[in-house]
Amino acid sequence: MTPHYCLTERIKNQLSRQRYRLTVLLAGISMLVSILPAYAQSCYAPISGTAVQVGGVISATVCAGPLCLGTGTYNELQKITDNSLETFATINTTIAAQIAQGISVKRTSGTYTGSNVVGFILSRSALVDVSVLSSVTIRTYLNGNPVSAAQPISSLVSGSVLGSTEKMYATFTTNQEFDEVRLNTSLLSAEVFSNLRIFAAVAFPTTCSSPVSTTVCGDYISGLGTDATYYGSVTCVGCSLTDRANLVNGNNADYATLSVVAGAAPTASVGVIDTKKVYASGQRAGFVISKEAANALLSANALNTITIETYLFGTLQEAKSPGDPTNVLNLSLLGVNTTIPKQKLGFVTTLPFNEVRIKVNSLATVIGPIRLYGAFVEASSCTNCEKALDANSTGKYSGTIQQNTSCGILCTNSFTELYGILSLGSSLTNTDRVTNTTLGDYATYNTGISVGAGARITVKNDGTDFTAGKTFVGFHISTETGLVDLGLLNGITIRVYKDGNATPVETSTSANLLGAALLSGGSKQSVVGFTPSVAFDMVQIDIGSVVGLLGEYRIYDAFVIEDADGDGIPDCNDVCGTGTGNDLLDFDGDGIPDTCDPDDDNDGIPDTVENPTPGTPRDTDNDGSEDYHDLDSDNDTIPDSVEKGPDGNNPSNTDGTDVPDYRDPDSDNDGIPDSVEAGPNGDTPRNTDGDALPDYLDLDSDNDGILDTTEKGSDGNNPTNSDTNTGSNPDGRPDYIDLDADNDGINDVVEGNGTDADNNGIADGTPGATGIPASAGSGLTPPNTDGDAKPDFQDVDSDGDGIPDLYESGIPSPGTLDTNKDGIIDNASETDNDGVPTSVDGATGSYGDANSPTLPNTDGDANPNYRDLDSDNDGILDSVERGADGTNPTNSDTNSGGTSDGKPNYIDLDSDNDGINDVIEGGGTDADNNGIADGAPGSTGIPASAGNGLTPPDADNDGTPNYLDLDSDNDGIKDLYESGIANPATLDTNGDGIIDNADEPDNDGIPQSVDGATNAYGDANSPTLPDGDTDNNPDYTDPNVDLTPTNLMPNAGFTAVGQSRSLTITVRNIPANSVSNGTITVTVTKPTQYMTVAFSGSAGDEWTLTDSGSFFRLVSKPGVTIAGLAANAKSIGLTLTLTAGANSGASLINTRIQSGSGGEVNNENNTAVTAVNITF
Repeated sequence: MTPHYCLTERIKNQLSRQRYRLTVLLAGISMLVSILPAYAQSCYAPISGTAVQVGGVISATVCAGPLCLGTGTYNELQKITDNSLETFATINTTIAAQIAQGISVKRTSGTYTGSNVVGFILSRSALVDVSVLSSVTIRTYLNGNPVSAAQPISSLVSGSVLGSTEKMYATFTTNQEFDEVRLNTSLLSAEVFSNLRIFAAVAFPTTCSSPVSTTVCGDYISGLGTDATYYGSVTCVGCSLTDRANLVNGNNADYATLSVVAGAAPTASVGVIDTKKVYASGQRAGFVISKEAANALLSANALNTITIETYLFGTLQEAKSPGDPTNVLNLSLLGVNTTIPKQKLGFVTTLPFNEVRIKVNSLATVIGPIRLYGAFVEASSCTNCEKALDANSTGKYSGTIQQNTSCGILCTNSFTELYGILSLGSSLTNTDRVTNTTLGDYATYNTGISVGAGARITVKNDGTDFTAGKTFVGFHISTETGLVDLGLLNGITIRVYKDGNATPVETSTSANLLGAALLSGGSKQSVVGFTPSVAFDMVQIDIGSVVGLLGEYRIYDAFVIEDADGDGIPDCNDVCGTGTGNDLLDFDGDGIPDTCDPDDDNDGIPDTVENPTPGTPRDTDNDGSEDYHDLDSDNDTIPDSVEKGPDGNNPSNTDGTDVPDYRDPDSDNDGIPDSVEAGPNGDTPRNTDGDALPDYLDLDSDNDGILDTTEKGSDGNNPTNSDTNTGSNPDGRPDYIDLDADNDGINDVVEGNGTDADNNGIADGTPGATGIPASAGSGLTPPNTDGDAKPDFQDVDSDGDGIPDLYESGIPSPGTLDTNKDGIIDNASETDNDGVPTSVDGATGSYGDANSPTLPNTDGDANPNYRDLDSDNDGILDSVERGADGTNPTNSDTNSGGTSDGKPNYIDLDSDNDGINDVIEGGGTDADNNGIADGAPGSTGIPASAGNGLTPPDADNDGTPNYLDLDSDNDGIKDLYESGIANPATLDTNGDGIIDNADEPDNDGIPQSVDGATNAYGDANSPTLPDGDTDNNPDYTDPNVDLTPTNLMPNAGFTAVGQSRSLTITVRNIPANSVSNGTITVTVTKPTQYMTVAFSGSAGDEWTLTDSGSFFRLVSKPGVTIAGLAANAKSIGLTLTLTAGANSGASLINTRIQSGSGGEVNNENNTAVTAVNITF
């Protein structure tokens, strides 16, 4: 027998595994301290950077730049040099016709020297004939002159064609100095480059990676930096590869399917390339493959069409094929608990490599679809974990030949012997050799001439059960000439038994058996066996006679392959330990299965950090990939390896308020997603203000002192651009990178309450660690004076007074800059990228301003007018005083002679120039009579006594408030004449109620002739307002009392004596601010003297009732008054009852308020009449 698992090999294997575990442990410890970014790219490094240009070859001359190429072509070609192997430039028909001779990528500074690999990574959306590809070459240049020989692209990719979207790595090695690489063609045809996709031009030293070795068995080439390629010859029309990505996705249970059809020498090649490292020689490399059918292995004929190749940067290193007797491939069984058995086909390399390919030359053989699970690299000492059942082993691996009791040739349940009816010359010899330990020993079964005959050999262990569904069991067999023919399977049966019972617990026959042409370590032995679904402790091989397959058969041993955790990796190759988990999963392809890999995705953040609760793995971006298997966990285009910071165990958390940056789609918590702030390339995030922090970590990207979280607006995905006006030329700059976000002429640093001593529009001081200028502290808190949705710096009307900031900024003639009156400077064009419109920029050639305007502050308080809700401190808000058009505020004191003080009401302390200051007419408090509302102005500029702003009264309810009404109580007497000012007629010669001369040099709007402080803002002798009736209501707002009655009688008909009806009399005082004074008498006539009257409800509390027969009288009790407006009216409820003596007929109830009642003088509306019918 063959000792597949001798003691020496066991010791070596265990030592290797222990060394590996130590390596993993040390690697894990090192990883927990500091993990290098996973995105480092040295091999296959794109030619990119600011000192690189890309262009087209036109008439042998390189054409680069937008002027030469045109903007569209230029922008598309820039994708070739964007430092990414994932994005690509698409060469459409138009571009292909324009650059028909080639594409150039050139370093404008420096050269490549030494031994370098150079070329292009590209693909095409449609197949193209080799004759076309043969015209395409790659060549290096120095200073515009060719230095290397032209390399045909067809030879660089093994003479293949480009399939749809699959990448092609077309590279070669050169030792010559160069600074440019071109993709050239000798055919002047757009067909050559049309629909070509160019990912990058690459150039890198051949020493980009030190060759690495692995101690892992079956280590798949997968994860970051790996890619799968497919090449099909033009004669392989029906060939295809599906699910290509499964070859490198880190899940070794997934597979791609290669379909190769028979034809005239069709060839298909599938490669797995590692763009980040080189594998050392001396390791076994190959592919894991299978058929699609259950329990089927590739036949010898099919295997002879397969070649395994290794490459180094596109150069063929070695090629091995089973059909070549000089090339010994190892083909072994991989997998135990599956009905689709995998085969591992590979060889021990003698040269370094970074790519493994499997090539199929189908010829006339139809091999059908092949599943490709991936390319592997492993130590040459790796085995497939077969455990022989032999006499020298103990326990369940012990093996003894189970002899049967003599039962003759007709015995149907014998264990080890010949059987059958006709068996001439057949023999079964040396059965004990199946369980001995001598290498190469075997039992021999000679079929002779037999019909219905055969031989059985049964091997039993010590009675310990092998696990159901987790143990493959079988035999190694061969013929005297080598491999067993496929037809023999029809005559072989494998049975398993348990506990010495003569009845098998499970049987596998014919097509249900694995077998045929399975090369075991180059020994040309075949395997027959299966994975029982039940436990067993004894196995039997039964070789029956098959017509045409007579001869000598050799049975070497019985063996098992165990897979306790059912992951498809035999126990002895489990990296993470037997039965501990699924070794098939290795997301990053580093050889450490995810089960025991401290950092599954190799992003520098340990899995314990990315997946703290393994039962419920975290998927921050909900993309279906858990964070520990996601290179960009928050899907913000910035890799986790960049965002993690210096310590993956404690990933950076810039905002410190939620999750770490790598999980935070807004790392600085400014409300603008990192994906927006990162710019076009997340590997090198954008840095707008050029300080130490990229925008996605910079709390103040434009250094105006206002945090980005404020400037971004309500939608960080589409940051606010407040100056998007309706004028001729908006600037198109989002606020967070705009020094005048709303283009109102007032820079953001000023509107944000920042410090800008030099008036350059930038917050003073050097930016700190978070990108905020020193003078702004932890960031300005911009005021929102009007309390709307926009802070002042984004608000074209900061105080919400209806007067745009531009018109309160002090900039001369603002209307000429804002012809559409939207409060935004119409033409926002500017050349220095600071967002300050050129028309108001004091430094048009540099970042910032130089002449921020001096902001008007009429009342001299802490708030300039544009942020002062009460610019004149009269207590009346500017929003009330400005009138209908804030760009042309109302000026109410223009008199009938056309004279005006020229001051709009909102900055005028006496808006109507009637001699009574607005604070008084507005209902404010002015104890010191200085014309200004008492109390210090608050943060919004409103004096304390005015609260949130006065609500100016309108004494006569005519729609014009008192401070704008020349006759506030509408009593026919102008307010000026009721103001208490001496000799008012001399001040108002035209009698219009407006003081004629409004001149006043102190800028307060109070006419000089009545201003008690002519040289200071405010007044000093506001007049004492007359109050003739001493009701604390000055005469100018005190109208006369005017009472009027109404009757309400829901049922005004009587039909019988004794009936009662209700009558409600309401007495109302019409003027809003008047109050009755004195007794009120109401006389009411009855419809008939045969009627009684009485109070209903509580009316008797305020009134007395006297019945005089034909009428009755109501008199108010002392203290009863009636204030103006309907809400203050007095209602008197009465009950009228008809008595005997009354006659039928119509009559009236006449209600009249006695003249002079309550102090009224108007008797025109003192009567109310109600018709009454009496019918018997």
